[in-house]
Amino acid sequence: MTATFAAAWPRDEKPPTYERKTPTVRRGGDATGRGASLEANYKVVERFIGAVRSSVSVRYTKGE
Repeated sequence: MTATFAAAWPRDEKPPTYERKTPTVRRGGDATGRGASLEANYKVVERFIGAVRSSVSVRYTKGE
């Protein structure tokens, strides 16, 4: 499993000053997808996602 970290900002706002002028566009690829629906107080928002700043990979094996 790998987690990546990047700046994200609302679609209608300017990117942070340290971010590139043109955000990186990423689509598709492997992902966990959406799980079952939950009753929660939330809303979906569209974001621009900037350049990947860091990543962490975790590898494990099952014990016997």
